[in-house]
Amino acid sequence: MALYPIKHTFGLQMVTKIGLTISLLCLILCILTFKFCRSIQGTRTTIHLHLCICLFVADLVFLAGISQTKPVGGCRFVAAMLHYFFLGVFTWMLLEGVQLYRMVVLVFNANIRPLYLYLTGYGIPLGIVIISAIIRPYGYGTDQHCWLSLNDGLIWSFFGPVCLIIFLNVFFFIVTVWKLAQKFTSLNPDLSKLHKIKAFTVTAIAQMCILGLMWVFGAFLFQKDSLVVAYIFTLLNSLQGALVRDEYTHFLSCICTPPKKRYSDFSSTNPSSTQSQVWSFRELQERCHTVAHWALAQGWAEGDVVALYMESQPLVVVLWLGLAMVGIEAALINYNLRQKSLLHCVSVSGARAMVFGTEMREDRLFYIYTSGTTGMPKAAVVVHSRYFRIASFGFHSFGFRHDDILYNCLPLYHSAGTIMGVGQCLLFGLTVVVRRKFSGSRFWDDCVKHNCTALIYIGEICRYLLAQPFHPSEAHHRVRVAIGNGLRPAVWEEFVRRFRIQRIGEFYGATECNCSLINIDGKVCIVLNDYKLVFFKLSCASCACLTCPGEPGMLVGRINHTDPLRRFDGYVDKDSNNKKIARNVFKMGDSVYVSGDMLVMDEYGYIYFRDRSGDTFRWRGENVSTTEVEGTLSGLLGHTDVAVYGVSVPGTFKIQKTRLQREGYKPQDSSEEIYFLNSRAGRYEAVTDELYSAITEGRACL
Repeated sequence: MALYPIKHTFGLQMVTKIGLTISLLCLILCILTFKFCRSIQGTRTTIHLHLCICLFVADLVFLAGISQTKPVGGCRFVAAMLHYFFLGVFTWMLLEGVQLYRMVVLVFNANIRPLYLYLTGYGIPLGIVIISAIIRPYGYGTDQHCWLSLNDGLIWSFFGPVCLIIFLNVFFFIVTVWKLAQKFTSLNPDLSKLHKIKAFTVTAIAQMCILGLMWVFGAFLFQKDSLVVAYIFTLLNSLQGALVRDEYTHFLSCICTPPKKRYSDFSSTNPSSTQSQVWSFRELQERCHTVAHWALAQGWAEGDVVALYMESQPLVVVLWLGLAMVGIEAALINYNLRQKSLLHCVSVSGARAMVFGTEMREDRLFYIYTSGTTGMPKAAVVVHSRYFRIASFGFHSFGFRHDDILYNCLPLYHSAGTIMGVGQCLLFGLTVVVRRKFSGSRFWDDCVKHNCTALIYIGEICRYLLAQPFHPSEAHHRVRVAIGNGLRPAVWEEFVRRFRIQRIGEFYGATECNCSLINIDGKVCIVLNDYKLVFFKLSCASCACLTCPGEPGMLVGRINHTDPLRRFDGYVDKDSNNKKIARNVFKMGDSVYVSGDMLVMDEYGYIYFRDRSGDTFRWRGENVSTTEVEGTLSGLLGHTDVAVYGVSVPGTFKIQKTRLQREGYKPQDSSEEIYFLNSRAGRYEAVTDELYSAITEGRACL
């Protein structure tokens, strides 16, 4: 490609040979995939197959014969082969752009017959080579290389068509992206649609950059002293096959992986959003064409039946009209039907698939029960998107790797254990070791046994581990990252120092909350505030004031049901939702989720947990509702009124009920009996002066 002879150094030759060898191996994998993977057969796969074949042959001939200048006839043949197959690569790339344009712009007859593909893909390069050989028969082969002569302008028989093809493809891609953007916004701007076409477009553009611009880069070799440019050009072009394989791997993953969402990509998240839209007949036709093309991309054919299960909205008309354009019959299902009646109607229609709006979708995944801070435990709703979001932010924020092994001894009825812990396995392929119960004495033995590289904790676990005597396993584990919440400042640094944990990933949140916080820099606190926090002191359900740095305040999160990160899915019990929502906080008519947690932010934006409102206390890593315990004791003792409260005990951090809290648990009045649960003995024991001293000195375990 250079416009002058380049002196080949040993370095350039080694880069070329190593790069081309890697490219050939990658291209073989691409060819085998496109040839034998039946699930992706089609016009585009045919184009990809022959593009890879041309590039493979060109690279192989280049590697084997570019320097074989003797005999002269053989050298000319090698030059002609390189001329032909490299032109073939770009011709098939042009067909890629043409096919993509037809797929997006046209609905019917979008595919190109294989015969026409072969005639174009191999015929055009053959014609150019024949004409070039007739006009400049001695231009093939030089004294140094078996390539086109730089004399008499023969190099432009390659460079000219390449530039023309690149310009044509740029035109096709601009028109395609423009049309694609129109189709994305024509139905519902809140959802991504036409995923396969988008993947095709990205792949084709990347392919143009990989194959086209790398060759055009050679045109910058104007000066004979451009050694650095020569190295860059050689490296990029020798690795073309590897880069093509990488892009096609991404492309195949987009179109071959079964979609996780089984509902229609054209369903509306807000049925009322189309009420203000006015469609002309042209706009209606464009939307119908989009649906028709989308239906064909699903593999549906004339005579198939597709059920439509949506509330009344203009999109329903678009769907059945678009389906009818390609001979697909729509079964219009009554959106009031549920369970057996719905199953019957879908079954008798013989529908191959169903398109339904998200307004008809029950998105609940499971319920997780809260600790009952303000009463009995409540069933918090966990939807699919919340599960994915929680697990994803843990994976991407704390430096997890796909080959990590995560030790999880947390209960699976809590979100930390079953979402943040198990979710790493389900969504990102990590290995998760699940232990039935936490054991301080066996903890590091388990980590060593299973080669764990990460663990998930709650604050008490770290405190319990520090209370354990030294164990040999704690010096031989491979754990590098620990994630969790509730790690107290007094425990944090000692835990890191003693157990050699490279990274602590502390986060804050509740199963149902919409204002989770995360620590990404390892400072001893909940979180480094990287967005605008909202702290309020709530004295009623409709008044609030912003707190100052260093002043405790209650964390609230503004509710926005159109934003997945700010929505509040609430509880199964609707009455419980009202108790967690404050209204008219930022402005009249708005609503916020009230976390119930008192936090403090310092002048640098770091946030610290202070206390949790409501009647709870901590016991063995659990938030226990005093109301729930009161009900149990009342039934057992036959008392009308029972008061359960927490007191400040070394090693815990829950403080409740003022006067009784101040009195603590020190035996003072002989008329009042205080009992202590001796878990080792399995019974309650009266608190004596000796036992009180043992507790305060840490000799008795709670």
